[in-house]
Formats: sequence, C-alpha cells, structure tokens
Amino acid sequence: MTKNGQISYSRVLLSGAGFFADAYDLFVINIAVDIMSKVSYQESLTTEVKSAIKSMALAGAIVGQLFFGSLADLIGRRKIFITTCVLVIVGAICSSQAQDTKGSFGIYSQIIFWRFILGLPTIITACIHQSMMIC
Repeated sequence: MTKNGQISYSRVLLSGAGFFADAYDLFVINIAVDIMSKVSYQESLTTEVKSAIKSMALAGAIVGQLFFGSLADLIGRRKIFITTCVLVIVGAICSSQAQDTKGSFGIYSQIIFWRFILGLPTIITACIHQSMMIC
C-alpha cells in the first residue's frame, strides 16, 4: 500500500515476478537434468549426481536463509536485498556457462557448485522483499 492507502500494482507485479523466478529456478532443473542425460559428457551422470544437482539449490536456500537472514538484521534489509539479487544474477550466469572439462571439476560438478550458489539467495530475497513492502 502507498501512503494514501492505494495498492501499489508495481510492487505486486515485482513481488509476483520474484516469486515466479524463484519457483522457476528451483523446479526447472528436473527437466534440464532429463535433457542432459541424453547427451554424452566426460563426467558420468549417476543417480547420486542427479540427486545432488536437483537438491543443491534447496540446500543453498537453507544455508542462505540462515546466513542472509541474520546478516539482514545486522546491516539492513536493503543492502542484503541488493547483494542477494546480484548473487542470483551471478549464479544464474555461471550455472548456464558450465563447460564439459576433463578432471575432477567436470560439467556436473560445476553445475552442482553453481546451483548451490544460486540457491543461497533464492528464498531470502523473496522474504526480504515482502518485509520491505510492508514497511
């Protein structure tokens, strides 16, 4: 609501877009892993690797809520909101740029790492945005 009691539609749209982006990020990986299983990479796609790819963003979200939530109380919501938005962008770009390389840090290992980084700000960004809309 604005100061005169009107509903701010831009805030509602922004909030909805953020929720959609978080949900899309968390659940699109199931389709992506199925598509990736059809392609041959140097690193093998085992059941354990599939599980790690699919669950790493959720593990990052748990860690991110604990870390960024506490940090938001200490240094402020706006600073953490901007930081987490930048982290989402960096995580998404780097996750999409994973390359098939030889060695222990192959394509699936890269995706697992960047999915964790991408998961860190996922839920807390929506929570901070909602609390900033109320205040």
